Amino acid sequence: MFIWKVKTPLRATTARCHFSVAAMQLKEGDVKMESEKKNETAIFKMIVDGSTFKELMKYVEKVIDEPTFMVYENRLELRNFDRSRVMLIELIIPYTETNELIVKREGHICFDLKKLNKLLRAFKKPTKKLNLDGEIVVESDGENLKVNFQGQNHTLPLLKPNDYLICNDTPKIDFDCEIRIDAKQFYEAIKQSTEYTNICVGLYANRNELRVIAKGENGEYKRIFTEINGIITLDCLTEEVKAAYDPEILSKILNLPIYEIATISFKDDQPIKIEWNTNNQIQLNAWLAPRIDDNNIFEEDQTTIENKETQTIEQSKTETKIEEQKEQKENIETQKVETETNVEQKENQPIEQKTENVEQKEDYQPPKRKPILKLPENEQKSEEIDEFTRLVQIFCRHEHIINNRCVTCGKVFH
Repeated sequence: MFIWKVKTPLRATTARCHFSVAAMQLKEGDVKMESEKKNETAIFKMIVDGSTFKELMKYVEKVIDEPTFMVYENRLELRNFDRSRVMLIELIIPYTETNELIVKREGHICFDLKKLNKLLRAFKKPTKKLNLDGEIVVESDGENLKVNFQGQNHTLPLLKPNDYLICNDTPKIDFDCEIRIDAKQFYEAIKQSTEYTNICVGLYANRNELRVIAKGENGEYKRIFTEINGIITLDCLTEEVKAAYDPEILSKILNLPIYEIATISFKDDQPIKIEWNTNNQIQLNAWLAPRIDDNNIFEEDQTTIENKETQTIEQSKTETKIEEQKEQKENIETQKVETETNVEQKENQPIEQKTENVEQKEDYQPPKRKPILKLPENEQKSEEIDEFTRLVQIFCRHEHIINNRCVTCGKVFH
C-alpha cells in the first residue's frame, strides 16, 4: 500500500501537475515480491474475445506504448504511468469462462504495443456475412510474444520493462464527488472544450449538477450535466468540488466506444479517476493529474452560481408572499361565508319565532272575566239620565255606573 501525493509545479501557468516518485511508500515485503516477479518473464497462454482485446490494446496505447503486464495465476494486471507521469492506467483481465488462461510461470511481459496494434488491424469482427473466429490467442514462451487470430500467426520480441513507469498499487484518494455518467456525452463535452483552449478545462460539481467550463481566446464554453441530461447518479459529499485538467489528454482517455457508461471521481486539485463499467469482469481505470493555472477558471462561474442562488432566494420569497396572499384571500372568503350563514340564521330566527307565536295564538285562551255585578233593586236605573252619566256611557258604552265607576268594566271617571 502506498500514498500518492501531488507535486505542485514551480511554474503553475505552463507546468502540469504530476505524480511524485518520492511519494510512493511501499512495504518491504511487497517490494521484494514484486521485484522477484519483475525479474522473470512469464510463460502463459490466454484466449480472449478478439474485438474486446483489440479495443483495450488501442486504449492502453494512448497512455503507454511499451506496457508491462504482470501475469498471475488467475489474471493479467497492468498498472503503468505514461512517460511524463501525468496519466496512470490500470487494466485487469481475469480468468473467466470466456477468457481462458493457462499460466506455467508467473512474471512479467513487456512488448511494443504499437507493433501489436498494427497487427491487430487485420482482425475483423465476425458478422452474419463473415463467418470468422472471434477469438485471439496470446502466448508467451519467455522470449517472444505470439499472437494468433483468424489464421494469422505473429511473433513479437519481449522487451525489458521500465521500472520507473510501473506502479504496484492504485492511488488512495478520498474523492469528494463521484458521478456515473454517459461516457459518450461527457467525451463530446471535453472534446468541444479543446476548440476553445488547450491549456485547461474546469470541472465544477455540486449536489445537483456537473459543469464543464473552458475559457480561451476563442471565447467561453460551458456544458451542464444533470440527472435529466447525461448524469445517471451523482454523489457529492461537499457543497462544491472543482478541479482543472488538460483537455486534450482528458478527451483522449475518455474515447472508448465499446463502453457506454463511466464513473468519474475527483476532488479539489486532485487527480481525476475514470472507471469504466465493462460488465464483463474486466477492470479498466484511468487517472489524470490536475492542471494548475494562474487564471482562475471558476471565478465568473462562481458569480453566476451566486446570482442563481440569490435568484432562487428571491423566487422563494415571492412564492411565500403569494402563498400568504392566497391564505389571506381564503380567510376573507371564509369570513364572508360565515357572515352569510349568520345572516341566514338571523333571517330564519324571526320566521321560527313567528311560527311559534302563531302556534301560541292558536292555543291561546282568553282569561275569564269577573261576573257582572248585579244592581240592587233599590238602585234600579232611573229613566232620567244626567249629563255626566251620558258622557260616561259614550266613553264606556255601559249603562250601570255607580259612584263614578262602571260596574261592568271597572273604569273610574272623574
